[in-house]
Amino acid sequence: MRKTAARTLIAVAISAASVPAFAQGITLYGIADVGVAATNFDGDTLTAIRENRTARWGMRGVEKLGNGLEAIFRLEGEIDMGTGQYGDGLFYRQAWAGFRGAWGTARMGQTKDLFDDLSEEIDPFRNDGIFGDFSKRAWRVGIVKSRVSNSVTYEAPKMSGLSLKGQYSMDETADGTGNPGWSVSGMWDWKDLGVYAAYDRPTLTSAGPQPSAWFVGASYQLGPVRLSGSYNSGDLNDGTAKTSATDLTSYTLGVAWNVGPGVAKLAYSSMDSSVGNKNASIRDLSAWGIGYDYVLSRRTTLYIIGMLETEGQYNSTTKKFVTGNSNGIQLGITHLF
Repeated sequence: MRKTAARTLIAVAISAASVPAFAQGITLYGIADVGVAATNFDGDTLTAIRENRTARWGMRGVEKLGNGLEAIFRLEGEIDMGTGQYGDGLFYRQAWAGFRGAWGTARMGQTKDLFDDLSEEIDPFRNDGIFGDFSKRAWRVGIVKSRVSNSVTYEAPKMSGLSLKGQYSMDETADGTGNPGWSVSGMWDWKDLGVYAAYDRPTLTSAGPQPSAWFVGASYQLGPVRLSGSYNSGDLNDGTAKTSATDLTSYTLGVAWNVGPGVAKLAYSSMDSSVGNKNASIRDLSAWGIGYDYVLSRRTTLYIIGMLETEGQYNSTTKKFVTGNSNGIQLGITHLF
């Protein structure tokens, strides 16, 4: 199975590299990121090869159709740099096609969730690396997903600094047991100020309550320093006659400072659950991240990240939480191509 997929991957890459002159709107791109992380929980240390930013490769293309209309597509897959294996699917990260014009952009297929896509505007670590193991849980408040399948996404033209997007994802259940999902997001830029907001109701492919999440956030560029913060809220809508619904709230604070040949970073993420710690995604957490990106060139960066989490750890075997501190350090290299 993996050999077949690998052959397909190579064939697609060769085809993309040998497209004729009239179709040269195709670009091959990616990120190669790899490093070493050592994490510790109450004396137990794990050292492993792992990435900071997810390693990936992809193709994007555009064809001018005339009168300002363009046909566009994007295919993107994930790579485990420690083993060379691909992730959840050949093009799990992005697999869509659509049109772009003066009226905006419309596309269909597998893509990034609109809510989750704005996380990099708030978290200077982009919910990546050993700090991202915790910050992404707080950001998603136990509800939001990274990717959206079977979706239709519309992006309105930017007007007076305001960008608006809408997304609808089909549940594709013939018997109607599921529920389609939808989300909206907005971003407004004015001089050094950025304001962000999103609302998300994820797709359900089986019967059950449909959860929802929302967030508001802002950033401000103060000379070489960028300050950011957000407040996120999630409702699992799982209340019964005997138990109340699970509500989750979180906030993230970030600082990115252009100093020397790179960027110094500091971030804090916290999440609280109304019904206590239920599992790895629905749990109280409090995490700090500190790091520095040393920029060698426009494409290559060295990084170091430190992490401290003080709200214990979830044991998936015993289904219980263990009090204690998690801490770690990660070093590596990111290369863009």
